[in-house]
Amino acid sequence: MEIGDAFLLEDSKIDPHLWVVISDPGKDDEQVVIVNLTSHDSPEKDDSCILDPGDHPWVRHKTSVRYRDARVASERDLDKLVKKRKLKPQNPVSNETLGKILAGAQMSPHFPLRPRRILQDQDLLER
Repeated sequence: MEIGDAFLLEDSKIDPHLWVVISDPGKDDEQVVIVNLTSHDSPEKDDSCILDPGDHPWVRHKTSVRYRDARVASERDLDKLVKKRKLKPQNPVSNETLGKILAGAQMSPHFPLRPRRILQDQDLLER
């Protein structure tokens, strides 16, 4: 996995959302930060980063990054799940879209402390 990579869970009944790698596994492969995208009309939406159609092929309507559900996983575990076909790789996000997602992470009051610190340690977010 690389920063900007995106994937879906194989079983969309468990989670139908697109997940995006927003940390650099080359800098820390044991702590890879991932966030998911959800419809902007979700009751627990976060307005810190709004994506529109054209920002990624998966985005077909106004979409929010759900920072509160950020996860940290090892690159090894993510790669194993891809090999087992539990995760389905999708087109990576563009550098521009990744920039929007990181800017939203900087602003979001819902982004958990651990993922925030990982991104700060990688100089992807300000302290």
